[in-house]
Amino acid sequence: MARDITNPDFAEPGIGAAQKQKLFTGKNRDGIPGWEVIQDAVQLVALPPGARPAGTAGSQALRLKGEEPGQAGAVSQTVRTTPGRRTTISWMESPDLSGGSERIAGEQEYTVVVRPVDTARGPGLKKEVFAPAETAGAGWCRRSVEFVPAGVNVTVEFSASPRGGRAALITGLTLSAGAGRPAPPPEAFGTVTGGPAKPSRVPSS
Repeated sequence: MARDITNPDFAEPGIGAAQKQKLFTGKNRDGIPGWEVIQDAVQLVALPPGARPAGTAGSQALRLKGEEPGQAGAVSQTVRTTPGRRTTISWMESPDLSGGSERIAGEQEYTVVVRPVDTARGPGLKKEVFAPAETAGAGWCRRSVEFVPAGVNVTVEFSASPRGGRAALITGLTLSAGAGRPAPPPEAFGTVTGGPAKPSRVPSS
Protein backbone atom coordinates (compact mmCIF):
# COMPACT_ATOMS: atom_id res chain seq x y z
CA MET A 1 0.00 0.00 0.00
CA ALA A 2 0.98 3.63 -0.40
CA ARG A 3 1.58 5.71 2.68
CA ASP A 4 -0.43 8.87 3.20
CA ILE A 5 1.00 12.19 2.11
CA THR A 6 2.11 14.42 4.99
CA ASN A 7 0.14 17.67 5.33
CA PRO A 8 -1.98 16.99 2.21
CA ASP A 9 -4.29 19.98 2.74
CA PHE A 10 -1.48 22.43 3.58
CA ALA A 11 -3.26 23.04 6.89
CA GLU A 12 0.06 23.40 8.71
CA PRO A 13 1.22 25.86 9.67
CA GLY A 14 -2.07 27.66 10.18
CA ILE A 15 -1.70 31.18 8.84
CA GLY A 16 -4.92 32.79 10.10
CA ALA A 17 -8.21 33.88 8.61
CA ALA A 18 -8.91 34.25 4.89
CA GLN A 19 -7.69 35.98 2.71
CA LYS A 20 -4.35 35.92 4.51
CA GLN A 21 -1.25 34.66 2.67
CA LYS A 22 2.19 33.72 3.96
CA LEU A 23 5.43 33.45 1.97
CA PHE A 24 7.76 30.44 2.27
CA THR A 25 11.21 29.99 0.75
CA GLY A 26 13.90 27.35 1.12
CA LYS A 27 15.39 29.53 3.87
CA ASN A 28 12.31 29.35 6.14
CA ARG A 29 13.28 27.55 9.31
CA ASP A 30 9.73 26.60 10.24
CA GLY A 31 8.68 25.84 6.67
CA ILE A 32 5.68 23.79 5.55
CA PRO A 33 5.56 20.43 7.40
CA GLY A 34 6.10 17.50 5.03
CA TRP A 35 7.08 19.74 2.13
CA GLU A 36 10.39 21.21 1.00
CA VAL A 37 10.54 24.45 -0.97
CA ILE A 38 13.10 23.62 -3.65
CA GLN A 39 12.83 26.69 -5.89
CA ASP A 40 12.27 30.42 -5.29
CA ALA A 41 9.18 30.92 -3.15
CA VAL A 42 5.60 29.73 -2.64
CA GLN A 43 2.70 30.96 -0.53
CA LEU A 44 0.10 29.41 1.71
CA VAL A 45 -3.34 30.95 1.16
CA ALA A 46 -6.19 30.88 3.69
CA LEU A 47 -9.46 30.00 1.92
CA PRO A 48 -12.82 31.47 2.94
CA PRO A 49 -15.55 28.83 3.47
CA GLY A 50 -17.22 29.56 0.14
CA ALA A 51 -13.97 29.14 -1.78
CA ARG A 52 -12.92 25.75 -0.40
CA PRO A 53 -12.99 22.57 -2.50
CA ALA A 54 -15.97 20.35 -1.74
CA GLY A 55 -15.25 17.04 -0.06
CA THR A 56 -11.91 18.05 1.49
CA ALA A 57 -10.77 19.56 4.76
CA GLY A 58 -8.91 22.22 2.85
CA SER A 59 -9.09 25.59 4.62
CA GLN A 60 -5.69 26.43 3.12
CA ALA A 61 -4.02 25.89 -0.24
CA LEU A 62 -0.56 26.20 -1.75
CA ARG A 63 0.05 28.95 -4.30
CA LEU A 64 2.93 27.93 -6.54
CA LYS A 65 4.55 31.37 -6.83
CA GLY A 66 5.93 34.02 -4.53
CA GLU A 67 5.00 37.66 -4.07
CA GLU A 68 7.35 39.07 -6.69
CA PRO A 69 7.13 38.57 -10.48
CA GLY A 70 9.44 35.81 -11.62
CA GLN A 71 9.31 33.89 -8.34
CA ALA A 72 8.37 30.53 -9.86
CA GLY A 73 8.09 28.29 -6.85
CA ALA A 74 8.45 24.54 -6.49
CA VAL A 75 7.88 22.07 -3.65
CA SER A 76 8.61 18.38 -3.18
CA GLN A 77 7.81 15.52 -0.83
CA THR A 78 9.17 11.97 -0.66
CA VAL A 79 6.60 9.28 0.14
CA ARG A 80 6.79 5.54 0.73
CA THR A 81 5.38 3.30 -2.01
CA THR A 82 5.34 -0.34 -3.08
CA PRO A 83 7.60 -1.09 -6.06
CA GLY A 84 5.72 -2.39 -9.08
CA ARG A 85 2.27 -1.47 -7.76
CA ARG A 86 0.32 0.99 -9.89
CA THR A 87 -0.12 4.16 -7.83
CA THR A 88 -2.06 7.38 -8.31
CA ILE A 89 -1.41 10.79 -6.79
CA SER A 90 -4.29 13.23 -7.05
CA TRP A 91 -5.02 16.76 -5.84
CA MET A 92 -7.50 19.62 -6.13
CA GLU A 93 -6.57 22.51 -8.41
CA SER A 94 -7.98 26.02 -8.73
CA PRO A 95 -6.98 28.91 -10.99
CA ASP A 96 -5.75 32.20 -9.56
CA LEU A 97 -8.33 34.71 -10.78
CA SER A 98 -7.02 37.64 -8.79
CA GLY A 99 -6.77 40.95 -10.60
CA GLY A 100 -4.07 43.57 -10.51
CA SER A 101 -1.68 42.10 -13.04
CA GLU A 102 -1.68 41.70 -16.78
CA ARG A 103 -2.71 38.22 -17.81
CA ILE A 104 -0.03 36.27 -19.65
CA ALA A 105 -0.74 33.12 -21.64
CA GLY A 106 0.41 29.99 -19.84
CA GLU A 107 1.39 31.77 -16.63
CA GLN A 108 -0.64 29.37 -14.47
CA GLU A 109 0.85 26.21 -15.98
CA TYR A 110 2.67 23.95 -13.57
CA THR A 111 4.63 20.73 -13.88
CA VAL A 112 4.33 17.56 -11.80
CA VAL A 113 7.30 15.20 -11.72
CA VAL A 114 7.39 11.79 -9.99
CA ARG A 115 10.65 9.85 -9.68
CA PRO A 116 11.86 7.10 -9.80
CA VAL A 117 9.18 5.23 -11.74
CA ASP A 118 9.18 2.24 -14.09
CA THR A 119 9.60 3.15 -17.75
CA ALA A 120 10.29 1.17 -20.92
CA ARG A 121 13.99 1.94 -20.44
CA GLY A 122 14.13 1.19 -16.74
CA PRO A 123 13.86 3.52 -13.73
CA GLY A 124 13.12 7.08 -14.80
CA LEU A 125 10.60 9.84 -14.18
CA LYS A 126 6.97 10.68 -14.98
CA LYS A 127 6.40 14.30 -16.02
CA GLU A 128 3.09 15.99 -16.81
CA VAL A 129 2.12 19.64 -17.34
CA PHE A 130 -1.23 21.04 -16.14
CA ALA A 131 -3.00 24.35 -16.73
CA PRO A 132 -6.15 25.31 -14.81
CA ALA A 133 -9.12 26.81 -16.63
CA GLU A 134 -9.01 30.59 -16.33
CA THR A 135 -12.61 31.43 -17.15
CA ALA A 136 -14.76 33.44 -14.78
CA GLY A 137 -16.43 31.18 -12.26
CA ALA A 138 -13.91 28.38 -12.70
CA GLY A 139 -13.63 26.43 -9.49
CA TRP A 140 -11.78 23.49 -8.07
CA CYS A 141 -11.21 20.34 -10.11
CA ARG A 142 -9.37 17.11 -9.36
CA ARG A 143 -6.18 16.26 -11.21
CA SER A 144 -4.07 13.10 -11.04
CA VAL A 145 -0.92 11.35 -12.25
CA GLU A 146 -0.64 7.56 -12.41
CA PHE A 147 2.72 5.79 -12.19
CA VAL A 148 4.44 2.54 -11.21
CA PRO A 149 7.08 3.10 -8.50
CA ALA A 150 10.55 1.77 -9.23
CA GLY A 151 11.53 1.73 -5.54
CA VAL A 152 10.19 1.87 -1.99
CA ASN A 153 10.11 5.69 -2.12
CA VAL A 154 9.18 8.23 -4.78
CA THR A 155 9.62 12.00 -4.77
CA VAL A 156 6.77 14.14 -6.03
CA GLU A 157 7.52 17.69 -7.24
CA PHE A 158 5.18 20.54 -8.16
CA SER A 159 6.78 23.50 -9.97
CA ALA A 160 5.29 26.68 -11.44
CA SER A 161 5.83 28.22 -14.86
CA PRO A 162 8.22 31.21 -14.75
CA ARG A 163 5.85 33.28 -16.90
CA GLY A 164 3.75 36.01 -15.32
CA GLY A 165 2.71 36.58 -11.74
CA ARG A 166 -0.41 34.47 -11.27
CA ALA A 167 -0.26 30.81 -10.22
CA ALA A 168 -2.48 27.80 -9.67
CA LEU A 169 -3.61 26.80 -6.17
CA ILE A 170 -3.41 23.17 -5.03
CA THR A 171 -4.68 21.29 -1.97
CA GLY A 172 -6.40 18.03 -0.96
CA LEU A 173 -3.68 15.58 -2.08
CA THR A 174 -4.22 11.82 -1.90
CA LEU A 175 -2.03 8.82 -2.73
CA SER A 176 -3.62 5.45 -3.54
CA ALA A 177 -2.23 2.11 -4.67
CA GLY A 178 -4.06 -0.11 -7.13
CA ALA A 179 -3.26 -3.32 -8.97
CA GLY A 180 0.27 -4.61 -9.26
CA ARG A 181 2.28 -5.03 -12.43
CA PRO A 182 0.64 -7.56 -14.80
CA ALA A 183 2.12 -11.02 -14.34
CA PRO A 184 3.97 -12.49 -17.33
CA PRO A 185 2.37 -15.52 -18.96
CA PRO A 186 3.45 -18.79 -17.34
CA GLU A 187 6.17 -20.72 -19.08
CA ALA A 188 5.72 -24.49 -19.18
CA PHE A 189 8.77 -26.70 -19.21
CA GLY A 190 8.73 -30.53 -19.37
CA THR A 191 9.92 -33.67 -21.16
CA VAL A 192 7.82 -35.49 -23.70
CA THR A 193 7.87 -39.22 -23.06
CA GLY A 194 6.42 -42.19 -24.92
CA GLY A 195 5.04 -42.18 -28.45
CA PRO A 196 1.72 -41.53 -30.09
CA ALA A 197 -1.07 -43.82 -29.07
CA LYS A 198 -1.70 -46.70 -31.45
CA PRO A 199 -5.26 -47.43 -32.52
CA SER A 200 -6.77 -50.54 -31.02
CA ARG A 201 -7.07 -53.49 -33.44
CA VAL A 202 -10.61 -54.72 -33.63
CA PRO A 203 -10.74 -58.50 -34.23
CA SER A 204 -12.52 -59.51 -37.41
CA SER A 205 -15.61 -61.66 -37.12
